[in-house]
Amino acid sequence: MRHSDFVESIVPFHNWNQKISALASGDRKRPSSLSALLPSSPGALVVKRYSKQTNNSSLTLLQHDLERRLKFNWIVSRKPAARTVAVVGGRPMYDEIQGVCGSRGFFEAAQALGMSLVVFDEPNHWLKKEKYSHLCREFIPMDMSNITELPRRMADALKDKHVDGIVTFTDSFVIATAEAAEILGLPTEPLSSMQKAHYKHEMRRLVNKTNIQAMHLTSVDQLEDGKMQKSFQSLKYPLIVKPSHGQFSRGVKKVGDDAAMRQAILFLEVTDNLPCPGDKSAATSDENFVETVQISNSGLPANELSIIRNSLHDSLLQLGFRSGVFHVEARMQNSCMQYQDLRGDNILDLAPVSKSREQETDVFLIEINARSPGTAGTWATLYTYGVDMGALQLLHAVGDAERFACLSQPFSSTLGRDVDVDIGGGGGAQYWNAQCMIPVHRDRVFVPPGFVDMVLAEIPHVSAHVSRAELYAEARTFVSPGDSAWVAYFLLFSKVDRRHLLEMYHLVAQVSRRILDEQMEDRQNMMLSV
Repeated sequence: MRHSDFVESIVPFHNWNQKISALASGDRKRPSSLSALLPSSPGALVVKRYSKQTNNSSLTLLQHDLERRLKFNWIVSRKPAARTVAVVGGRPMYDEIQGVCGSRGFFEAAQALGMSLVVFDEPNHWLKKEKYSHLCREFIPMDMSNITELPRRMADALKDKHVDGIVTFTDSFVIATAEAAEILGLPTEPLSSMQKAHYKHEMRRLVNKTNIQAMHLTSVDQLEDGKMQKSFQSLKYPLIVKPSHGQFSRGVKKVGDDAAMRQAILFLEVTDNLPCPGDKSAATSDENFVETVQISNSGLPANELSIIRNSLHDSLLQLGFRSGVFHVEARMQNSCMQYQDLRGDNILDLAPVSKSREQETDVFLIEINARSPGTAGTWATLYTYGVDMGALQLLHAVGDAERFACLSQPFSSTLGRDVDVDIGGGGGAQYWNAQCMIPVHRDRVFVPPGFVDMVLAEIPHVSAHVSRAELYAEARTFVSPGDSAWVAYFLLFSKVDRRHLLEMYHLVAQVSRRILDEQMEDRQNMMLSV
């Protein structure tokens, strides 16, 4: 019921493993008392106060809101078993004072699902500390850098732990996790499919379409190989140069000619979707493809959304996947929409193209990540659609198909019996959502403690539309683009329209950048005065 207009708070009555009894037959039509209802109720809603004149209509709207949110099979056929899941990679702690960590989402999901966690990470990881011992059943310190040996060492460490599944939320451990699952005989998608998806050129070779240019280089020396020159000459610029495997759009560059392509490969910037800096028509290899803002629900028309769904589903099947949670990136080609600044205020949004496209609409697959989205993306989907991708990945790891199917259902787009809801653009979204990423925009950006509060204090009218905001880099440290892609993220929501959402995003982005620059100037002045 998060962000319901009618609910103040929720009081749960039962835990995940408690059976809720049906109402006594005599109480089903007219309960004898309130206390007779409580044993058969999962919880209670504390409703917001309304005037007597609006109370009845508000209760009716609350009933519709409940029906919209609970329009899925939330009663399972049998009591779920308590499960233990191994998690490979515990994610960073960004601000220990405020308790901001990248793993909070899957810890909360595991607790709600009745799962205990065994976590692998480096010996100096923050989860090793006694004060965090309540978060997982066990923390197993391990050198995570030797990826070749990691699957066997994890399997050896788990062989007497009686775990029911193993999962990772981190790209760099996807292959090792699948391999460990196969060694232990635990549920997993095929290792071969994971490898094909992880290595981007192999993935593209299998699902490639004839109108897409693609070339794979294994070393810089190939740039001077005479045998490759004919292939280079056939390339049409501009091109996108990217690592064959990686994360966060690090090392992704746009190049306009042969010389720039060589420079982009020789100088590899290890940095990891309104347009990114690298999307501009005049972009050079100095500008990257780090995401700045992603909007839900999509502004594309229904027929193009259907093309995307079918194309990406077919690609997953071609790679050998049959089930799971995937974070897939793609681009729409020859869409009837394009990003435009219609009001001349530098705020871009999708709008119809002025001329119809002559070529057929198509989808270009960029990459498949065999995991749930990142921290901000997972929270955004949960708040907007009611679907917890982290929870689904945990359920898939233990083969719990029943709860996986139940909890994959978004909110309904129908309000009451007959009224379709357009808030959020449909598709089950309860509002429009923006995942606003604050990039590391230059070298040595200082991450001030309380950065999120500093930003929102300057734009208080926006703070009421922030569902979540956290650091993505460690507080009190200096970061550069090679260290971290982003400083923080803000999740914004609007029940007005996409334009309202984008206006708030631009304010957040502008204020964030100014505060980061001012903090740097203040620190430089302090150093000079000393």
